Amino acid sequence: MTHHSTMADSPSPKHASMQLDSLQILRALAALAVVVYHLGDSLIKDFGLTDTNPFAIGAYGVDLFFVISGFVICYASINTHSPLAFMKKRIFRIVPLYYLLTIGVFLVALAMPTLLNSTVADLSHLLKSLAFIPFEKAEGEVYPLLFLGWTLNFEMFFYLLFALCFGFKKYREIAAALLVIICVIIGSFIDFSQVVPEFFSRSIMLNFVWGIAVFLIYRHRPEVMAHVRWLWIPATLTILIQALAPLPFPREFSIGLPSAIILLSALPTQNISGRAGDAMKLIGDASYSLYLVHPYVRRQLSWPVDDNYLDRLSEALDTGGLALRCNSLVRQKNHSISGKKIHEQSSSRRFTGDLSGQGRY
Repeated sequence: MTHHSTMADSPSPKHASMQLDSLQILRALAALAVVVYHLGDSLIKDFGLTDTNPFAIGAYGVDLFFVISGFVICYASINTHSPLAFMKKRIFRIVPLYYLLTIGVFLVALAMPTLLNSTVADLSHLLKSLAFIPFEKAEGEVYPLLFLGWTLNFEMFFYLLFALCFGFKKYREIAAALLVIICVIIGSFIDFSQVVPEFFSRSIMLNFVWGIAVFLIYRHRPEVMAHVRWLWIPATLTILIQALAPLPFPREFSIGLPSAIILLSALPTQNISGRAGDAMKLIGDASYSLYLVHPYVRRQLSWPVDDNYLDRLSEALDTGGLALRCNSLVRQKNHSISGKKIHEQSSSRRFTGDLSGQGRY
């Protein structure tokens, strides 16, 4: 993997409409980490090959995802001034594939319930899942029908908080960070018996705050970036060491803060090329699809190896491929709409700056 530019000639944070290569690669690493974690989980539950998950550290990919999300939401909304436009763009990016897969799980639970564990075809569960409202699916387990959607519940809540802060204009990032911190503080003092307030006051949401902090440094103190490029090494080691000896701190500090440092130190490196770099950028582009789709594929591959196994392998790949293609069509539609808006704006008035986040994010 090679690269050809650093912060000196990378996109200006004030005119940031183009893709950040290092960000895409980190997205790819986060998605692959979660995939590998669930592969290790299958080795235990489905194949009985081990008693412990050999890839347990992969679960920390979620923390990196949240940190990246905190940064991306700020980065992609630099020139967005309407909370409705902001939420519309987020919904178009998140909802279509999630709805497709959630409804798919509901139909499977309805037609072939024995294929699932604690998931049942409950209409109220479907509606709550589609509305990103947390609920207790099994005793002590708060998951939507598509279990990985628990992270999207946090994402959508963060988007809502961020949208509420548009009135603060240039201080909206700080206001959003403070709102998240207030939610966490309330949750630390109040023992909620209801699922929704307890869920949305969990301290893992602080990872969004770390992402916002990275953005504020990136945008307002770019000179700092040149001095932190090496910090990804101790930050990565801090995370890897915890596979053997977890630090005695909450996850959002022991994993989330090192993840933020990795993001901060990676941002100065852009225009990454080479086969490995291009492959990772492609995976980064498809990271959301990969994250949501892989449980479908894993589930089909975990059934007993018999004469029909190759047929199920083909079905699994077709399932994943269909979801990826659907998401690709949605992304192309969003890009087409964004391009049309840019053309209309440039035709109606003198265009003096880039539209941040109108492309990839």
